[in-house]
Amino acid sequence: MTVDMVGWQFPNYRVEVGRGEDTKVYYMGTRDRVPMPLALKPMRPVEYYQKPPGINYMAFVKSPMGIMVCLMLFMVVVMPRMTAALEGMDEDGQQEARQAPRPVNDSQEQIDERERLLRKFYKKYNPAALEKDDGEYVARVARRFTTPDLNAALRKRYDNQDLDSVR
Repeated sequence: MTVDMVGWQFPNYRVEVGRGEDTKVYYMGTRDRVPMPLALKPMRPVEYYQKPPGINYMAFVKSPMGIMVCLMLFMVVVMPRMTAALEGMDEDGQQEARQAPRPVNDSQEQIDERERLLRKFYKKYNPAALEKDDGEYVARVARRFTTPDLNAALRKRYDNQDLDSVR
């Protein structure tokens, strides 16, 4: 026996009709008897429509358009912060990195005087610089930069102190 009702699903029954009170009702496919009098109860409501699947955000991120959006957000949000952090780098290192080595047209006496003043300056304000590269750092800086360029870099880094402060 099958019961059809819109919106509800009922179990299927097997009915054996006998003489008189000898009728037996079983659930279809089993030997379990249904108690009498027969009361038909629905198992569950019928779902006629499937629910649409939810949004899969990872599928969007993995798509070419999602990758482009992620890269754009990286460039807009992260890159400015990275460049701002790089701007706070060591000013001497940044200045050396920006400027290509150029020949200084000073005489050897001027370079030696600049090196002497620079050693005196670093002895007073930054003794660790004298030990860099076995003392060659000071000589290299004195050869590479003119006195005005060197004074400008030292003023930025050492609170307006320059080579004139150690003469």
